[in-house]
Amino acid sequence: MKMGTYQRVHEELQDKTENLLSAQEVAARPDASERDHSDLRMIEQDFQAHQKMADRLALRDEGKPKPSASAIEKLEERLDNALIDSFPGSDPVSFIEPSLVKKGDQSLPSVAARK
Repeated sequence: MKMGTYQRVHEELQDKTENLLSAQEVAARPDASERDHSDLRMIEQDFQAHQKMADRLALRDEGKPKPSASAIEKLEERLDNALIDSFPGSDPVSFIEPSLVKKGDQSLPSVAARK
């Protein structure tokens, strides 16, 4: 099963939380070295950056309607048909087709070569 981006980032954030708590415990010891404090600052920055990324992903996905199964099936069918139509060519698969020119469509301006 393929893991979603948000789920992966959330699990990484949990791991970073554990690392942060551990680094805080080490830095709080009376015999903590300057390197322990420096490591704590780096881990805090990494945690904050990852937390912001998780927040952005949550906001991006919030309110977005999830595609229905029928919409996904239609898209897959169109891609399958486009793949069949392109065989045995080397062109990339595309299910977008040009539309017919209709009366009232604007024409492109003509371009004249400079003399």
